[in-house]
Amino acid sequence: MDFALSIGPTLSLGTAPDPAPGASIAAMLRWTRVALRLDVRAELPADRTIDPTGTVSTNVALAIPSFCVRFGIPFACAGLGPGIVWSRTDAISQPASDRAVILMTAGRFGIDVPLGARLYIEPALDVGANMLPHVIKVDGVTVHEMSPVWGTLGLHLGGKIL
Repeated sequence: MDFALSIGPTLSLGTAPDPAPGASIAAMLRWTRVALRLDVRAELPADRTIDPTGTVSTNVALAIPSFCVRFGIPFACAGLGPGIVWSRTDAISQPASDRAVILMTAGRFGIDVPLGARLYIEPALDVGANMLPHVIKVDGVTVHEMSPVWGTLGLHLGGKIL
């Protein structure tokens, strides 16, 4: 068994009005064929024009515990976790902000490429479902609805601690 930490940039689709850059950190207890993993991800605000002068923007933070199966270098994980979405409107007659709880399922597919005895690089693709989609309305009109499905590309640099 080993304990590993990794960190890196992400790019998400389906969680914000436009592609959302962000970062994530993961902690893992790893055995030869299985692992327990906790991912925490935060996205920078991503926005979209909602009328000639207004914008709507959102950003997301979430934590997803998961169970992983390791096949040597490739691995696959499945998890479910809570998060929060912040939304803001600007440059409209009544700008507003809001937040809501979200619940996400996730499947992660990646590879652990060794960079030595303790370091590794981990490119991964996460795909999932948003169990509590958030809808943003302005004057009763929907201006953004979180997609029921989402995807994230990530690239972590990790190290074995124990």
